[in-house]
Amino acid sequence: MKKLLLLILPTLLLACSKGGGTPDDGDTSKLPAVKISFVETRSVDCDGETFEFAVTSNVSYKLEVHPDHKNAVQIEDGTKPNSHTIKVTGNGAFARTLKVDVVAQERSSIRKTFTMTQDGSPLMWGLSDDIPYTIQQSRSNNRSYDWYVDQGSTGKYSNINCGPASTRMAAKWADANFSPTTETLRTNSGSTDWWYTNGIFDVLESYKIPRYYISMTDFEKDLKPQLDLGHIAILCLDIYYVRSAAAGNPEEWRRDKYYTTSKPEAGHFIVVKGYKKVDDNYLLEVYDPWSMGAKYADATFKGIDRYYRAEDIDYATSVWWPNAIIVSRRPASRGWTPPADALDPSTVPAQRGR
Repeated sequence: MKKLLLLILPTLLLACSKGGGTPDDGDTSKLPAVKISFVETRSVDCDGETFEFAVTSNVSYKLEVHPDHKNAVQIEDGTKPNSHTIKVTGNGAFARTLKVDVVAQERSSIRKTFTMTQDGSPLMWGLSDDIPYTIQQSRSNNRSYDWYVDQGSTGKYSNINCGPASTRMAAKWADANFSPTTETLRTNSGSTDWWYTNGIFDVLESYKIPRYYISMTDFEKDLKPQLDLGHIAILCLDIYYVRSAAAGNPEEWRRDKYYTTSKPEAGHFIVVKGYKKVDDNYLLEVYDPWSMGAKYADATFKGIDRYYRAEDIDYATSVWWPNAIIVSRRPASRGWTPPADALDPSTVPAQRGR
């Protein structure tokens, strides 16, 4: 079950000063010092459940939620004096932090803030327009080690290195001991331009990484079964047709592109490693190499575990390259045979990406 952590700040002790709210005679020196504190630190369930916390204050106070988060939580009186409950009613309405202020009634400038922080749960990643939302299915073919590549740090050809970066990611995923870097793959290819799908296929073959082609016209019919078998995929698509995140969305949300693409015919390689079905809509869990140094607040590259809509991916592949390169785990034995329904490589046209 997903968790939120209630972080307790040190007790606030503020003497009043002139310019704040005043008693009837206008003498602020007669106002008492304000003391506000919280009872305890604890982890709380965030799956639509209610948790309770207590406030200790020597003055009347009120609770205020940040305006951007008002649809995310509901605050009510608790079961004991000066206790309150917070129910997370809109899991997608805030990202990784939620701030609530305890405000001294007499002086609104005096407040104590406590923060709920979230542990990386997709419940906070804005994966649906509906709040709250339900994750009905989930598959993530992860590894216990780091295998993501930000093409922005891959040297001279970083602006066009999505192909070798995706190749390196797929190979490292298949074989934890894979050591060639993205720059090495680029250099060894002899290419100083965009990479092509058949070139990626051949590079994987040269390192004995199991791979094969499939048609990719419908995610649920074509690609989902491959992911359910534990494989990953390299797609070459027109990234222009994968929508960008709406302006004003919280920085930590992970649905849709985190960058914009100015015009069509923007061939691009990404790695698909899983999916989530959210409110009857599929989202593909991808490693997009185009982070170019951009990170979330927790220092994770924005291309890691990004969620692109299946409908966008279906169209973006259909207009550019309606196929996929499926990559399997490196088998323990040397022998490996592609499945019977894999496409004949000689019949698959090549397409490029950068």
